[in-house]
Amino acid sequence: MHADSAVPVTRARVFSAAAAGLLLFLLTWATYSPVGSFDFVNYDDPDYVSANPRVQAGLTWEGLRWSFTAVHSSNWHPVTWLSHMLDCHLFGLRPGAHHRVNVGLHGLAAVLLFGWLAWVTGRWTWAWVVAALFAWHPLRVESVAWIAERKDVLSMGFGLGSVWAYSAYARARGIPLAAPARARRWYALSWLLLALGLMSKPMLVTVPCLFLLLDYWPLRRMPVSPPAIEPSGAAFSCAPESWRRLMLEKVPFFALSAAGSLVTLIAQTRGGATVPLEALPVEARVAHAFAAYAAYLQKTFWPSNLAPFYPYEPRDWADPSVWVGVGVVAAVTAAAWFQRRRWPWGLVGWLWFLGTLVPVLGLVQVGRQSIADRYTYLPHVGLFWAIVWSLGHLWPTNCLWRRVRVALAAAVLTTSLGLTREQLWAWRNTRTLAEHTLRVNPDNFVAQTQLATELLREGQLEAAREACERALAIRPDYPEALNTLANVHLRQGRLDAARQAFELALRSDPTYPDAWHGLAAVHLERGEWAAAETAAARAVELWPLHLGARFVLARAQHQAGKLDEAIRNYRELLRLKPDLSSALQGLGGALALRGDLEAACQTYEQALALSRDALEIHLRLGILRLRQGQLEPATRHLEQVLTAQPDHGLAHAHMGHLCVARGDRAGARDHYRKALATHPDDVEVLNNLAWMLATDPDASHRDGALAVQLAERACRLTDHQVPLLLGTLAAAYAEAGRFAEAVATAEKAIARAAELGQTNLVERNRQLLELYRARQPVRE
Repeated sequence: MHADSAVPVTRARVFSAAAAGLLLFLLTWATYSPVGSFDFVNYDDPDYVSANPRVQAGLTWEGLRWSFTAVHSSNWHPVTWLSHMLDCHLFGLRPGAHHRVNVGLHGLAAVLLFGWLAWVTGRWTWAWVVAALFAWHPLRVESVAWIAERKDVLSMGFGLGSVWAYSAYARARGIPLAAPARARRWYALSWLLLALGLMSKPMLVTVPCLFLLLDYWPLRRMPVSPPAIEPSGAAFSCAPESWRRLMLEKVPFFALSAAGSLVTLIAQTRGGATVPLEALPVEARVAHAFAAYAAYLQKTFWPSNLAPFYPYEPRDWADPSVWVGVGVVAAVTAAAWFQRRRWPWGLVGWLWFLGTLVPVLGLVQVGRQSIADRYTYLPHVGLFWAIVWSLGHLWPTNCLWRRVRVALAAAVLTTSLGLTREQLWAWRNTRTLAEHTLRVNPDNFVAQTQLATELLREGQLEAAREACERALAIRPDYPEALNTLANVHLRQGRLDAARQAFELALRSDPTYPDAWHGLAAVHLERGEWAAAETAAARAVELWPLHLGARFVLARAQHQAGKLDEAIRNYRELLRLKPDLSSALQGLGGALALRGDLEAACQTYEQALALSRDALEIHLRLGILRLRQGQLEPATRHLEQVLTAQPDHGLAHAHMGHLCVARGDRAGARDHYRKALATHPDDVEVLNNLAWMLATDPDASHRDGALAVQLAERACRLTDHQVPLLLGTLAAAYAEAGRFAEAVATAEKAIARAAELGQTNLVERNRQLLELYRARQPVRE
């Protein structure tokens, strides 16, 4: 027995362990504390939080239903969605708070790992080193500093809880006089925690296999388990069970994993994320798996050039990296197997590492990545466990060597902390992440596209275009780069180039909602309402939470006169995001066109409370209130516009109409003249001012020549087809003393009004015609 063998559990020992766990948590928190100042990144974060209206709404019954029924981002993980919703409920869209929750969950996972390892093995010091290595390794940065990877830290907590509960169940079965109900409770808790973990991230599908490994060691429940190497008084011993018993009790866990695997496969297939066998045959996938093992081991022991995305590189059996992987896996597995009786932790830890990586080795290829740092989150537990335990048993135990061992462990952990802090800063925002990735891998087309998207957001259009072209030079059919390039063209007003780029993106990926949205925006800009509606509807079908696509769909329907459909989509937008001012304004406009003036006003009032640029809303409210005869509120809104923009033509026009309604002729004339200064073709203003100049009882306010000029312009703009305007022109001619023309024009107004069935205008113009024949002008 080694000199550092654990002592029996006492109150002092438990207190020391608790202090060690707290220290581990605080050091982990301090290590990752800079993320509190980090932003969201434009890499999955929009899908998960920053552009997801369901999540941003916080915890709601509708959100709960959606979490369990929707397949979003090619995944089904309702607990992860609920976790993000809770963050938004508590913190809104403050990214620092979301980051800190990730750090807290990661620190909790490290403490759970330490406590469980110490409990089942009795090696408290070694368990702490394993947990610290796990928590502070640079490959953890991606899982912790990336808000969208909440699923990693969340599932790990549930997974370790499930493992701990399973260990308690095994111990309860090993105690002869223990109540069976206690074991059943621990078993049920383990199953429940695994279910929650799988609903956070399906990476835990291999956990039932881990239970079998733990049955071998350290629980020693198998008939062929190794001897009790660790001091049983420090941990606990379990009674051996039959093979039949061990397998039967795992059936509910395997059923849970099978269900999780099936749901995940369906979600990823429907989302278009899986690569079919026709495109990537089995032999290439197996070759890639061995190369991936080698890559993960290399990054574990030499964590350099880390990036959030490693482009997929097809492997075949002529590739040396494949045979390196085969050799390492075969050699270490053989060594662990032959030493399984003396060093069972080696076999258990190594198989833990190999087995938990299986779902992410590319045997079922999902996405365009080759490997990912985040995929080592669970596998590293087994690998570090095997390494620390092996070194601990190999190392001499005299006082001098124990100090050397402590110094070496401190050096490794300190180095790991330093590398982690250095890698952490790459995740400050999208720009820093893309630039870091391009420094370590200049041919990373995903990073080039991320950089282009960020440059586009900053308004650096030419730089964004160049970044897109660099990405496309590496991967010509990359749909995200084509989509970003199209958006650059759209911002530059190059509609034909934008349409072509969007269509190329869709040719590469017909299920890409952003490209359908962009294509719809191009059609909308061109006034092609039907085509815009078709493209936007396809985007919404692919991604029901795409607010931009649904807004374009509503706008296209609005412009096409499909008011009921437009109103329905505006309201769906507002159900998803109640504070979306543009949707409120669109809904107000559609309701006004449909004649629901009061509903339109109420909608505009809501938009007014949210909009920073409120002048347009004030104008619309002024117009609608005027149409309803509500002169005081109409005046208030129109004056708001004119105070901010004294030369606003439309506001002057409607203030003129308002003055007419009040009987303020002087005010009306003044506003109409100001309106025509910027809107010389406003027919209603031309007509109203011409009528006033021709018919005012006060001679000083009449101007026959100008009245004729204005009325003739109004009639020319309408091809002399509007009876009301013809009647005004006749009155203007009369005021100018041109009675023959007044008579002829009045007769034409009567004939046109009769054609249109406007009987009131027929009768009115007949009365005026008698005046003109008597060579008398009109006076009001």
